[in-house]
Amino acid sequence: ALGDTIASRETTATITLTPCVDIAADGKIVVVFPASFDALAGLEVGSAKGIDGGLTLAIDDSDSNHQVTLTRDGGDGTTVVVGGTDVTIVLKQTTTPSKEGGTGPFGVKTTDSAGKVLESDDEVPEALICDGELSATAVTLADTATSATAAATITLSPCAPIPADGKVTVTFPAGFDVSSAGVESMTGIDGGVGVGVDGLKVTLTRDSKGTAVEAGTAVTVVLSQVTNPSNMGATGVFGIDTVAGSGKPLESDPEVPEATITGCSGALRGTSVALGDTIASRETTATITLTPCVDIAADGKIMVVFPA
Repeated sequence: ALGDTIASRETTATITLTPCVDIAADGKIVVVFPASFDALAGLEVGSAKGIDGGLTLAIDDSDSNHQVTLTRDGGDGTTVVVGGTDVTIVLKQTTTPSKEGGTGPFGVKTTDSAGKVLESDDEVPEALICDGELSATAVTLADTATSATAAATITLSPCAPIPADGKVTVTFPAGFDVSSAGVESMTGIDGGVGVGVDGLKVTLTRDSKGTAVEAGTAVTVVLSQVTNPSNMGATGVFGIDTVAGSGKPLESDPEVPEATITGCSGALRGTSVALGDTIASRETTATITLTPCVDIAADGKIMVVFPA
């Protein structure tokens, strides 16, 4: 498993296996990286679990597949890895392929000290390398009237998974007011999110209670209390980014298509008449609510027509 799937990034590669045949104290674990990896120079062991003693790393780039051999040192205190033990080895300073798409499968095998293969898996699932650009991005306003306060629907589809503690940021063009923005609903992303606003940027921070949003997932977030610009016309582009919990950028689209703010249609919004009592022939109150688009002058009028 790669720690980062964006092209040409330095990251980690986590190797996991559970042998059936014991791995001797001087045995070896061989990892074959697919040809899509440009080079493995500088690769080193970061950590290991389920296997004690030291590990010496050697790289063989002599053919199209990059082979990494981890040789156990067989020293005092180094014990046999008994069959059924879960082994995890983290290799650091791995550089992801420079081209997007599937890497091709990896290979993992165990050998004795002489290199005789004990067990192998030549079809370890490939990784998906991404170019750093989000797809299927859009910002759709529920109301396009000037100065209207309504919902804004954010859509995106990541290539690089968004971790359980990751973030999605949405940057609105000048003229919007998102100071009171909140999350009305979400699909394609589980767990909860916290909402932070910094000027025109709304940051949705996942609470670590959900699962990673995998590549190709259609994500929709509906933000409430977004106030449109007061001027008609094109808004300018929006920006959407995904970020790891550490703050490391994942993917972005700084050119999400603009919206068009329109004038008033002549129809009031948010209108209602609520009676304080609905029993026949009772004296009561009638509460009138409305949200005008056009200003109501200091000497203007509001007319309410009651039914016959």
